[in-house]
Amino acid sequence: ANIDMEIFRGPIGYYEQFVPALAKFEQYLTGKGITGVNLVIGEDVCQLDMVACASPHWTDKFLGGTAASEKTVINN
Repeated sequence: ANIDMEIFRGPIGYYEQFVPALAKFEQYLTGKGITGVNLVIGEDVCQLDMVACASPHWTDKFLGGTAASEKTVINN
């Protein structure tokens, strides 16, 4: 708290590919009469294709306690 800092923002190609989809959805919403729509790239949008799971590099201790359970997580 109470600390000033500089924040730099730059486009990330992977995430920028979602901009056209957001623009089309924004047009769709506006066409349905919804006003004030301003869809932008953000963390919530960028993580839609993420699967939250343990890293395959974690040990079996973190993945169920056995080497077999670790392989199950990795394979899934």
